[in-house]
Amino acid sequence: MATIAQIEDKIILTLTNLGSFKAVYSVGRDELPPTLAYPFSSVYFTGMKDAGVRPRPVHGEIYEVLVGTKNVKSEKDASSDVYALIEAVDTALSGKVLAFTDIEPLWYISAEIVSYKDGQIIYAMQFQTKHNRPVPTPDY
Repeated sequence: MATIAQIEDKIILTLTNLGSFKAVYSVGRDELPPTLAYPFSSVYFTGMKDAGVRPRPVHGEIYEVLVGTKNVKSEKDASSDVYALIEAVDTALSGKVLAFTDIEPLWYISAEIVSYKDGQIIYAMQFQTKHNRPVPTPDY
């Protein structure tokens, strides 16, 4: 059974293999460097909710991917760069199970700008999957 950390690691590997980012980080499990390499991506698990399926518990899990660029040329170029990265991440993750057998395909939920400051543009993308957990066994 896949763990949250394993799913997050596979998302990181998938984004690293795109070759579009200078760095891909795990937020929460790794300490971010004091200076980020651009363009970058950060991945983290944001939460889960019971899907109400019995007897096998199924959790809806959400993973967030930050996509960040730095305006080194012009605002127009920076915007085009970040949009291309958003589309590449969507293509790389949407509909994929990342070689796991106990999750449903990841589906893109949203992308929202979270920061635009000093030429840095960061978008947060959310992906959701359903994770089929083992059937609990009574402890009596």
